[in-house]
Amino acid sequence: MNQDLKKKIFYRVVELHTQTGKPVGSKILTRRYFKTISPASMRCYLSELVDEGLLQNVNISTGRIPTDKGWRQYVRDMQEQQGGHSALKRKLSEDTMFKILLPEMHSTVIVRGGAHERTEGLFDTLLSPEFEDRESLIDFLQFFEDVKKSLDKIAKNFSEDESHVFIGDENPINSKYSMMIMKKGDALCAIIGPKRMDYPKNIQFMQHINELL
Repeated sequence: MNQDLKKKIFYRVVELHTQTGKPVGSKILTRRYFKTISPASMRCYLSELVDEGLLQNVNISTGRIPTDKGWRQYVRDMQEQQGGHSALKRKLSEDTMFKILLPEMHSTVIVRGGAHERTEGLFDTLLSPEFEDRESLIDFLQFFEDVKKSLDKIAKNFSEDESHVFIGDENPINSKYSMMIMKKGDALCAIIGPKRMDYPKNIQFMQHINELL
């Protein structure tokens, strides 16, 4: 089996699920993105990714979504590809950065420095399909409040300028969601959201925040 192709398929499943919040089936992959691969071969690739623990079947008819292990692998690969350098070469102001990057991140950002605290993106995050029912909405709002209360304690022993990503069971507050935290001096930045948050953009956002704090 072509390992490079399998990785491309895995990335495409993650990216499509990030964009839509829906499981990804073999038909959309072969019709739109991998037209030279037969549906049977695509199902074999997807089955192998499931066997490796990177994807999971929601059900046979609707498709697959990333597992916590899959999200972690994707984040690790994206961090290596970015190599610690932001795709946006110019330095952005805080307001401009929020306008450019935040709308596509599927995330809520909390920036805290001394007496200053800024929260952006909560309303847009709550519009995600994960929070269509009242119970899920309340659960995420509670998670948001718990993060604000626990942020200083969680980041107490963090190294300077290093981003920490918590996915699923790694998340010390609520395993249903993902959380990224960076510490610089007395300032902290946290990004929270559903597991399908846009990790490349969030990593990029953290890099810019690091320059501003």
